[in-house]
Amino acid sequence: MWMATLTYASALILIVQGFYLMYRSTKVPNFAIGTISTIGAYSAYTSKEVFGLHLNLGYPIAFMVGAVLTLFISVLIIEPLIKRGRSVVEITLATIGLGILLEALIQMFVYLLRTILDRYYSSVMLYQYIYKDYGIDNAFLVSTFLAFSSFLLLRHMFLKTRFGLSNKAVWENISLAQVQGVDPVRNRICLWMVAGGLSGLAGGVMVMRFHVTPMMGSWMMIAVFASVILGGMDSHRGAFIGALVIGFVEILGTSWTQRMIGVWFGEYRSILTISLMVIALLINPNGLFGKEIPTNQVRGGLINRFSRKQWITIISIFLLSGCIFTYICTVNRVKARDTVLQEFADYDLEVMDMNRSLTSFFAGNLTSFKNMINRLNVTKVYVEPYTEKSSELRFFFLRNNIYCLN
Repeated sequence: MWMATLTYASALILIVQGFYLMYRSTKVPNFAIGTISTIGAYSAYTSKEVFGLHLNLGYPIAFMVGAVLTLFISVLIIEPLIKRGRSVVEITLATIGLGILLEALIQMFVYLLRTILDRYYSSVMLYQYIYKDYGIDNAFLVSTFLAFSSFLLLRHMFLKTRFGLSNKAVWENISLAQVQGVDPVRNRICLWMVAGGLSGLAGGVMVMRFHVTPMMGSWMMIAVFASVILGGMDSHRGAFIGALVIGFVEILGTSWTQRMIGVWFGEYRSILTISLMVIALLINPNGLFGKEIPTNQVRGGLINRFSRKQWITIISIFLLSGCIFTYICTVNRVKARDTVLQEFADYDLEVMDMNRSLTSFFAGNLTSFKNMINRLNVTKVYVEPYTEKSSELRFFFLRNNIYCLN
């Protein structure tokens, strides 16, 4: 679990750093950065499955694809809008539309990929190719190295190199920087390329261990915004620490909550991320390391709108409601599990884990799954619980070396 947590946190660090670079250079929150990460994931997957390249080559390929794609986006869309004097809101809306367009193109590419590989799947993953030494897998080592080294390299760039210092000069006073011979357009394009490369690299990290779908970028944006709000929109160090905290909270918090109230909570794990983001806004709207909004203008955030007694009452009600909700879920999940198992009383049911390297096909809900079993005259059905006491069960049967799942 801790390796999966650090791998996810590393991917989040990479994409959040890309978001930070784009925001600092243009003051525009790029909503398409998550989709760029998805394109990087499918680029790494294609390099292995279609072209048969070495697994570790997927990382630089994902970086280059993200950088080149962002170069075209910056030159053809962002810079023309800035040159025409469009507002930040208008450019942000353009990135939202761009993200929708890119997701549609990813869907088309996935259909083509299914035709080439002659497989039907709802997600892609390269974890079956990862090798392990002493119980530590290669994806964890590489992703952690990439996340921390990228942070140190960017920090060195902004503190020691001429390019980084010129960018900081543009952010502070663009007119004065131009007098000194700095080209702000070139700097913005270069930073966007680096940011796009980091975003694509984040997708390459994700596909090595986790299931990736065409919609991965959309749900990752929740974690991205929570990270930059927690750490601070205008702080590189804040982006790193915020992404690290959100990554740990989202994975470890979800795992702990699933053990407490049931595995169904996994579909709603964004609740933890959003809750932490709201708490950060209440306590300090600037974030942990943000410097852009003066504190005296926001009066310490919304937290001062309530008295101490009111906050104690609110927290007590929240904790009491959570305890009652947890108790109800714990009592009912065993009953729900037994009810589902009774539906397969007439079949030869066996508990077995699936082989992750085989192709899987989702039949739909439990009713569709049972109709398929009856139509194919299947009598041997397997069940794979997430844990021994799990309330959510996954039923499947093996046909033609393909798993058919409910």
